Amino acid sequence: MSARVTGMTKRNDLDPVARTALVTAAQRARESAKADALFHDPFAAALAEPLGPALLTEFGGDVPVIPVRTRFFDEAVVRSVGHGRTT
Repeated sequence: MSARVTGMTKRNDLDPVARTALVTAAQRARESAKADALFHDPFAAALAEPLGPALLTEFGGDVPVIPVRTRFFDEAVVRSVGHGRTT
């Protein structure tokens, strides 16, 4: 596998957890940019750059479960906080 260099980080130097985090951030940024987004994450694009969008493309493009999962858990947290739960 050849190493593509962007900035100071080589894609093949990333561990699987870091790759997953960047793919997730890139998908969250893509969803946030939609007019009919399920959520808006103002930090996702900054967290994903510069490698996340390219990794998402290598992964096969959109990962539709990420926006759905994010919306589900966001709503669950809001409901829990609304009921006075702190953990």
